[in-house]
Amino acid sequence: MAKVIGDKVWLTAGILFSTLLLTYIVSIPIGIFAAVRRGSAVDYGLTVFSYLGLALPNFLLALVMLYFANRWFGADIGGLFSDQYRDASWSVGKVWDLIKHLWLPAVVLAWSAVAIQIQTVRATMSDELNKLSVTAARARGVPELRLLIKYPTRLAINPVVSTIGFDVNRIFSELPIVAVVLGLTELGELLLRAYLDLDMNVAGAILLMLTFTIVFMNFVSDLLLAWLDPRIKLGA
Repeated sequence: MAKVIGDKVWLTAGILFSTLLLTYIVSIPIGIFAAVRRGSAVDYGLTVFSYLGLALPNFLLALVMLYFANRWFGADIGGLFSDQYRDASWSVGKVWDLIKHLWLPAVVLAWSAVAIQIQTVRATMSDELNKLSVTAARARGVPELRLLIKYPTRLAINPVVSTIGFDVNRIFSELPIVAVVLGLTELGELLLRAYLDLDMNVAGAILLMLTFTIVFMNFVSDLLLAWLDPRIKLGA
């Protein structure tokens, strides 16, 4: 069992963390921009995009991307490795090939997460922009970009930082069906197969590792919150 799971742990970790990275890199700046330009055409367009992200299932997006890639470019973009590296031993070339293939599952799995986080950041940033501390800083002549980063942004992303563990759980819960559609050989696909085969030992081991990962990411969230939010003090 250790051999079966061990071969897929690092692949799953790569998918999870690349998805998280893409989610926050995209959603935080866009959410801040939508809040600053609240009520503009761009803001309404981003709102429509976020609702579309919530309405369109990830596996359906994966099917659409596979169809158009094959129809327009004649390319098979599924899987995590090219044919020449699929059964090869690990090397620098295989790692680079994996990195080149991670973008598709990351985009598909980040689709709904980005939609949720854009609305979260937009709402909290809009609330922070109306605080008296921001008005006072603007009255003191603090440059606008510095003002946004130093005051409202640090507090507006608190809900995003505090839900990293929840995002990991949501991404992994969507991973099995996406893995089947995209032909990914990782823990999500193995978990689904273990359920179908009634192999509770493998399924339990995978869920235990997921639980540990969620607890660890919640710990990381707490550390990040203490660093970002000056209102949070460490100690008794």
